[in-house]
Amino acid sequence: MTTIVDRARRIVAGATRRGCRRHPVTVPLPGGRSLRWREDDRYPESMLDGTYEPDLVNHLLRELTPGATLLDLGANSGYLSFLSKAVVGAAGRVIAVEPHPDNLATLQDRSRLNPDLPVEVLPAAVAPATGTVTMHLTRNLANGRIDEAGWSHQKPAVDTAVVPARSLDDLLTDAAPDVVKIDIEGAEGAVLDASTGPGGWPTRPVFLVEYHGHDNRDRCLAVARRWGWETSDEPDAGELPAGLLVLGPPR
Repeated sequence: MTTIVDRARRIVAGATRRGCRRHPVTVPLPGGRSLRWREDDRYPESMLDGTYEPDLVNHLLRELTPGATLLDLGANSGYLSFLSKAVVGAAGRVIAVEPHPDNLATLQDRSRLNPDLPVEVLPAAVAPATGTVTMHLTRNLANGRIDEAGWSHQKPAVDTAVVPARSLDDLLTDAAPDVVKIDIEGAEGAVLDASTGPGGWPTRPVFLVEYHGHDNRDRCLAVARRWGWETSDEPDAGELPAGLLVLGPPR
């Protein structure tokens, strides 16, 4: 198991490795802005041709406005965070919450490349309770998961790390977001279910939830119905039992 000290060392080492990668490429963003990315790291081709998470990108563009706040739970390498920052502008906030050591190094590198798109990075996992959690690291850096996650297509772990954790309620209280994106590899339902609900939050954000597995989807929908919120389900076009839920207060 990787300790928190080991994790910090890996972040520094990862940042050094990424600094040696090939030259940056420019990815167009909404509103005439652009994003600097590494040409050999994390899907720049799909960012350029518009095939990177197109449904989620469209919903972010629809829900976010200048001055809004996005809480990005499971930010991964940060593309959606930086794209969202271009939309909300200088008066808005984007908080990228990410626990994976290598993903944090990538976020650090991309922040250096894009000083005009200041994203706030919180090195933590979102979990049912604030404290620490064990994270299972996988070869694909997008598939790390906490203990509460579980679905039929999860990838095998190659290592573990103990990381800081924040509950959804704590994060919502601190950030007061307008939109929340959640993509945490099968723990979405557990995190939503552990929340006390909208009555204790400072805002009533729209949730964009990338679910993993039908059981997880059903758990998320049950929580939203308990809150009296509206829901929509956009299943993945592929063969995986996955998709995008939009959860929000009645309009």
